[in-house]
Amino acid sequence: MRTDKLAPACILAYLLPSIVGIYAALNFLETNIAVVRSSDAILLFTAMVGFGAAITLVFRATSLGPYKSALISSLIVILTVYGFIIFRVLSNLSDGLVTFWATIVIFVVLLALISRGLARAKATFKLPVQFVAVLIIVSSGFATTNIIIYEADRSSTANTNSSFNADLAAQMKLANKKPNIFYIILDRYADQRTLTADYNFDNSEFTAFMQKNGFFVATESASNYPFTAQSVSSSLNMDYHNFTAEQIPSHKNDLVPFIRLLQENSVTRYLQNIGYKYAHMGSWWGPSEASPMADENFRTTSLGQFNRKFLLRSIFAPLYSLSNNGVSSSSIDPDQCSRVPQKLKRLKELAVSKDPTFTFAHFLVPHDPFVFDKNGRCLEFEESVSRSLEESYLAQLQYANKFLTSLIEALLSQPGPKPIIIIQADEGPYPTRYRKDQYGFQWASATDQEIRQKSRILNAYYFPQVGTEIFYNQITPVNSFRLLFNSYFGTSLALLPDRNYAIPSDSNRYDFFDVTDIVR
Repeated sequence: MRTDKLAPACILAYLLPSIVGIYAALNFLETNIAVVRSSDAILLFTAMVGFGAAITLVFRATSLGPYKSALISSLIVILTVYGFIIFRVLSNLSDGLVTFWATIVIFVVLLALISRGLARAKATFKLPVQFVAVLIIVSSGFATTNIIIYEADRSSTANTNSSFNADLAAQMKLANKKPNIFYIILDRYADQRTLTADYNFDNSEFTAFMQKNGFFVATESASNYPFTAQSVSSSLNMDYHNFTAEQIPSHKNDLVPFIRLLQENSVTRYLQNIGYKYAHMGSWWGPSEASPMADENFRTTSLGQFNRKFLLRSIFAPLYSLSNNGVSSSSIDPDQCSRVPQKLKRLKELAVSKDPTFTFAHFLVPHDPFVFDKNGRCLEFEESVSRSLEESYLAQLQYANKFLTSLIEALLSQPGPKPIIIIQADEGPYPTRYRKDQYGFQWASATDQEIRQKSRILNAYYFPQVGTEIFYNQITPVNSFRLLFNSYFGTSLALLPDRNYAIPSDSNRYDFFDVTDIVR
């Protein structure tokens, strides 16, 4: 009977699988710290500790001994955590010959061979296990330190939450009519100029449909900022970003100040102040996933983006489809395949809401992942990766046209007062050179066409009982709700100059520079 199992020298061996799991979670958090808060990782850390402990208990019952058990248990944790990534690598290297289940078989055979080799080995592997454990603990310490420093910098940054103007709120209380308002974001939906120049695609059939149904389509519109966090936080606060030096974090890749402005924005605050309910229909992208201001947060999964992204790298990724209405388990993103049609269904239900409701709906379409064909069918993984970027983008844009047509018809066919509808992209599609090196790409060195491709957007307005003469072709999102408030709620907000800005790079999201002359 072994007596060394509970000896102090074995503690690191028993903890090693959990240590490996914790480091995987820490590394993932450190990699994504610019777009998440550390509190988002609590569930993941708990899961990694529990999973590591469970594997340890299973192998402690074998005859391998504590150190050999630690090695095979830690390998199981690694293969589990990174299983789907490994599958994709093997699939790409084999031109698709290695399937997911073939990868599982490879894992099982590999673990069996290693277990057999460890069982026959005379060495205890005590020193290698302790060395690996200490190495991972030290690496975890560095990662934790970096995360703490990053979070401390955030805490020292001045509050950037949106302001509330009492005078404006008082003006809005005079409004008698409160039509439902739908603000629909189609992420990276390009305008006709970009579709013609970069995709050789004619989108006039869809824009003509909108115009026929009373929409004003701004044919020369462009986003005020080139990325979602800056763009949507600007439009929902009806203003440009004018951070003071104290409000800009020292890590200029940090999106949290923009996320705060997006999630607790002035447009929603003013509308709630005059009796509107707020329905937030977010995307899989964490910052727009949910809102603390919402009376209703639409969700298709209880997992946040951070935990979901981690899960989709793991061996359990195909099983995730079981919670997505049975969509293909081999899709690039089963959740996206399920989320979009469910969100559309809920939007149509909100069209008959008796209470005045402001609905914000963020669709990550035609934004990747490219999981839909032009009719909305969820593609298998192999289908998705076999298509060119241009083909995939256009397929999802055509699907967006299809579901928007259905949605517009549903919203406008309801009895009673017609709703206000804004259909708008927050940014244009990614240029090819930027996709190849997103973090290193310098926008100051971008070509004029790359800046135009990233900035020019679809922008359409349906303001019932308001003449289209209030609109103009170069209107930008920052003025959307200024026009809306003036038209329906008795305000007299001045329209801001329509300007377009770029950022230096993904490592510096705050030092904006003007590209209006290029974009136009």
